[in-house]
Amino acid sequence: MALYSKKLYIKNQNGVIQTANLYTDKNDVGANYLTLKNGNDTIYSMLDVNGDVDCKISKNNVNYKLKKENVINIPDFHTYINTPTTFTVPNGVKVIYLYSDEQVNDGGWRRISNYVKVTPNKTYNIFFGYYYFPNFLIHTKEYCMQARFGNFYRAINPWRISFNDRDKIASKIHIYASTAINNHAVDGSAD
Repeated sequence: MALYSKKLYIKNQNGVIQTANLYTDKNDVGANYLTLKNGNDTIYSMLDVNGDVDCKISKNNVNYKLKKENVINIPDFHTYINTPTTFTVPNGVKVIYLYSDEQVNDGGWRRISNYVKVTPNKTYNIFFGYYYFPNFLIHTKEYCMQARFGNFYRAINPWRISFNDRDKIASKIHIYASTAINNHAVDGSAD
């Protein structure tokens, strides 16, 4: 969300000053917005029929008020996706959660389980791979995995062997989004 560094202050009829956030991107304010200029900056304030700032604006014969802030409730979202592919982040989503079913023993069982900062409505390249190679010394298979979401990258590779020397056995990963995930601390950024 591209929040502008300044706010819009409105003094209502009772002398109370109300504040509304300003945004630098139209995607952050929805279809109904007020366009303002501050020097060379074009900024936007969100309009809603149930707005909470006492500043009435009529647009297309509909009366709106300013909203203090853009709070988008993200419906719980989940997809289990084959990779490699592209993924377009839903509107309003600024953090996604990546999760793998597969686990790798690297001094304890670990899996891809990361919160990633993303840009709403942006399309990213994604990849997940779960690999093994035969360990002839102990007659077993050794496993590792890697995930990439845009510029975000995680690998669990206990033996530090090139992924090119391994056989890939899985390539699906879970992607989750919700209002709670949007507010979670992130492990890295896709941008």
